[in-house]
Amino acid sequence: MFVSKQLNIMVKQGLLTTSGNNRNKLFHKTTLFQQVNASSVESEINQGKAVDLVSSVPYIAELDKMRGKLNGELAMLIAEMDEYRSIMAQYPQTQDKVKKLHQESTQLSATLTGQITAISKTIDLLTSEAV
Repeated sequence: MFVSKQLNIMVKQGLLTTSGNNRNKLFHKTTLFQQVNASSVESEINQGKAVDLVSSVPYIAELDKMRGKLNGELAMLIAEMDEYRSIMAQYPQTQDKVKKLHQESTQLSATLTGQITAISKTIDLLTSEAV
């Protein structure tokens, strides 16, 4: 179900198109998908240059690890929030109880986003000073 939701989101964003229906649905990449993919590759190449600097300074590497871990937690939390929304929409009678869980997840995601931003800014500052 998670994969299906993500594919549908990508269709809405214009990254994919569909043909067929139900179990016979096929997804096709659009030119926008290719452009996004190309920019991701460029970003990875640019990050590769920073990796040398990151590996040479131990605390920057540690901060980068923390940022990766927090990004993973944030991704799971966003999926959790989406699922709470889905449950509340599908089963309106659960809304009163599930809404609290959704709010807790939303608050935690804001905290994680703040931590990720702070770590990213710190890494950027330290790497720019080291260059």
